[in-house]
Amino acid sequence: MGLHGWIGEPGERLSAGGPARLEAAPALLSPASILLVEEPTAHPGTAPAERTVDLLAADPRTVLMVTQPGPV
Repeated sequence: MGLHGWIGEPGERLSAGGPARLEAAPALLSPASILLVEEPTAHPGTAPAERTVDLLAADPRTVLMVTQPGPV
């Protein structure tokens, strides 16, 4: 869709993880020194978990990831 695509009222045209990524955008763009993310790899349709974690690890800010443990 690009930056000019129509996403619908509640984001109905987005993939399953799209609304979560839109909700995270203000935090990622903010100048805050600490970034708190909840379940950054939980939604289907998002980038692979390893890529998401690598991107967050490369952020120069302190990043706190709140997640549940995976299956043992």
